[in-house]
Amino acid sequence: MAVLALVLGLLAVVGGVFCLVPGPICGVPAVIVGLLAHRRITSTGGAMAGANLALAGWICGLAGILVAIIYVGLFLAGAIALGDLGYLQS
Repeated sequence: MAVLALVLGLLAVVGGVFCLVPGPICGVPAVIVGLLAHRRITSTGGAMAGANLALAGWICGLAGILVAIIYVGLFLAGAIALGDLGYLQS
């Protein structure tokens, strides 16, 4: 599960930077799977490895979601600015 969280987190970051849509689509499952994997690993008391991978997947998932939110915010700010300048008038 930790490796899955890391893969989903990396896809969220890379996809969020290049085309916006995979950020939240892969980011939310990465956060959920990362948290579940981290809890499962820490509950074993060190018998299972991969706590750092799960944590990295969780962080990358959050980063992918944040990148998508920032892009949407910048897009909306640009659209509002263009509307105020009269470029979006028909």
